[in-house]
Amino acid sequence: MTERDPFAVLAEHLGITPEEVGAMGRDDLARIRTATLAERDQITAELREYGITPGEGS
Repeated sequence: MTERDPFAVLAEHLGITPEEVGAMGRDDLARIRTATLAERDQITAELREYGITPGEGS
């Protein structure tokens, strides 16, 4: 598997730049919550490949 930047993966799914992902606030994160279930499942699966578990953290 080709190593991909997790910010790039999330940015691709959200339609924003990786830099914008790095600066995400509550409003931006709300975009994930409003994604369709299939989109969320795909985003979650790809992030887990990089050791990121959505919903965990500070």
